[in-house]
Amino acid sequence: MDVFVFDNSGLEVDSTVDDPLHAIPTGSALPPTSKDAPGTVTINVVKPGATLGFGEVHAGDVVWLVLSDTKPTNPAQFENFSLSVS
Repeated sequence: MDVFVFDNSGLEVDSTVDDPLHAIPTGSALPPTSKDAPGTVTINVVKPGATLGFGEVHAGDVVWLVLSDTKPTNPAQFENFSLSVS
């Protein structure tokens, strides 16, 4: 699974899709994520009024998290997800 973070206008803030292995069909080369080897995204909070760069939001901004299956050829199965904010 991959995580995508979008701002309130629908622009991508960050995602876990920056690994070159995503270029291999059906994601067959991607290693599975786990508690010990999670996929990560980083969002930095910048000063109000500052121009935003990739991975940056202003305090109080609303962001949307989307989970997407990178291996859609696998049959649907129950999955457990964990979100850690630090």
